[in-house]
Amino acid sequence: PPKLPARLPQGAVLLLDLDGRLPNLALMKLSRCFKDQGRKVVLARHEAYVTGVESVYGSAVFSTPSTLNRLARLRKYYGDSLIAGGSGIDIKLRLPAAVESLPADYDLYPELGDRAIGFLTRGCPFHCPFCLVPIKEGNVRQVSDLDDLLMGRRRKLILLDDNILAHPKAKVFLEEMARRGLPVNFNQQLDLHLVDSEIARLLLRVQCSNVRFTRRVFHFALNDNRNLEELRGKYQMFGFTSRDNVEFVCMYGFNTTLAQDVERFRFLRSLPGAYV
Repeated sequence: PPKLPARLPQGAVLLLDLDGRLPNLALMKLSRCFKDQGRKVVLARHEAYVTGVESVYGSAVFSTPSTLNRLARLRKYYGDSLIAGGSGIDIKLRLPAAVESLPADYDLYPELGDRAIGFLTRGCPFHCPFCLVPIKEGNVRQVSDLDDLLMGRRRKLILLDDNILAHPKAKVFLEEMARRGLPVNFNQQLDLHLVDSEIARLLLRVQCSNVRFTRRVFHFALNDNRNLEELRGKYQMFGFTSRDNVEFVCMYGFNTTLAQDVERFRFLRSLPGAYV
């Protein structure tokens, strides 16, 4: 966003994207709510100290020292005018249901272009010890559909689902994406443990892409060493070669030893097209 003036118009709402690398969906819904009320909305990244704002809303994805220090400075400046949420601050704080149901305000992040961003499903049935999703979101459930996310005019989709393959209708979702020829970035990765031959076939039909939609990329997660040879068989269902881009996001050193991590990384490097 352009540099903010020292003072904003009376009644303006300031939205602070405290640390995200992606557009913040919660702020986009808040922006839609306030604009529907006829109020001016201004977005700032990380920090902004201006006068004349009536309300300040901040959202953080990560609970890092830099984010928490930034938040402390903002609280000192804005006091009770600042309401802050997001997974990095308070996993229990929710948008009101009426705001959550609103379409996102894409004018807040014009750099998205023709890309949509959002959730088809939320939640995950597994309880990995490092993950806050089961606590924050609960079990997997559908919260939207493709028509609502694309709003009739967006041509690509950044999908934020926690574990879409765990939903009973996962194959229905993938079939619809493939039928529409919709380019999709599975931003939070896919669970290779849940792949079967039909899911592999459907994913190959979907235009799986990186977040900029400049190349074809498949995104998976692999955070432990369970059933590696079984996973090799699931991987082989795709028929990937060294010309493919298959990205694995891996946690290491949390509940695994260095030797286990090295074993897992060597396993992934043995798969055609895969990289960590």
